[in-house]
Amino acid sequence: MLDWIEAGRRPLVADSRYAAEMEALRPGLMTRYAADALPDLLADAWRRPARTWLPDGADLRPSLDDAAAQYVRWWRTMDAG
Repeated sequence: MLDWIEAGRRPLVADSRYAAEMEALRPGLMTRYAADALPDLLADAWRRPARTWLPDGADLRPSLDDAAAQYVRWWRTMDAG
């Protein structure tokens, strides 16, 4: 899933708790589906491939800077404790 997103694509992702969590972190970057909806979504992706691409400038956070900032915050709490 994340490989597709990093490549600028909007993947079809089977609905699960993990998919819901990822969608909450990265809204609009994937299409969650129930198992019975997959055939229709695949056909739609075939007919309209532009819908499988992410828009220019899509926010793919967390970035490397975001991760580094989290580590800095974590280390500071370790020093304070």
